[in-house]
Amino acid sequence: MNQEQIARVAYEVNRAYSQALGDASQQTWEDAPQWQRDSAMRGVKLHTENPNASASAIYEILVAQKVADGWVYGPKKKIDLKQHPCMVPFDDLPEAWRAKDYIFRGVVHALAHSPATAATDAELIAARKRCDIAMITTTHPRMLTLREVAAALGLRNEKSVKALVNEGHLRGINIGATPGRATWRVESDELERFILCRSTQEIARRPRRRSPSRGVTQFV
Repeated sequence: MNQEQIARVAYEVNRAYSQALGDASQQTWEDAPQWQRDSAMRGVKLHTENPNASASAIYEILVAQKVADGWVYGPKKKIDLKQHPCMVPFDDLPEAWRAKDYIFRGVVHALAHSPATAATDAELIAARKRCDIAMITTTHPRMLTLREVAAALGLRNEKSVKALVNEGHLRGINIGATPGRATWRVESDELERFILCRSTQEIARRPRRRSPSRGVTQFV
C-alpha cells in the first residue's frame, strides 16, 4: 500500500474511534477538507520514516507544525479560527485522546509492512484485520483473550478460536492457575503471523490461466 492509502485507512479508523467517543464532526476521507487529509499524510510520512519514534514524539512534531501554520489552543475545535483543544503537550491530553495517536501509529505500522504490489482481495482482508489487531494491541495487553481474537478474525465466537488452537493452526498459551480449568491467551504477534499465513495460502490456491496474447500466467 502507498502512503495515501495508508493515510486513508488510518484516518477512517481514527474517525470511527472519535465517533465511539461521541465526536461525529469528522467527515469521510473523500469529503474531508484538504488540510485534514494533508495532516493524515504528514503523520503517515513521519511514522514510516521514523519507525522507532513513539506516538508522543510524532504528536509533538505535528503540533509544532500546526503552530507554524497558525493554529492555537481553543476549548473547542473551530476550523475557521484555527483553534483546537489538542494544541497542548501530549501528557496533558485526556487518556482517550492520547489513545488516538497510539491507534494511528499502530495502523500505520501494520499497513506499512504490507507488500507494495497491487492488493488482492485476500490481502485487503488481511490488511483490514491487521488494523483491527492494531486497535486491540494499542489499548490492551499483547496477550489477547480468545474473544478479542475472534473479533479480529471475524469469527462467531470463542469456540471457533479454541478449535484453531486445539488443531494446532493458532498457537495459544494456557495461563490458567486452577487445575482442570484452562484460561487461554494468544500473543498479538502470533495472531498476525496466522493471518498472514492464511492470506498467503488463500492466494496460492487461486486458479491461474495463461493470457492468450502474452502467454503470461494470471490470477482469475
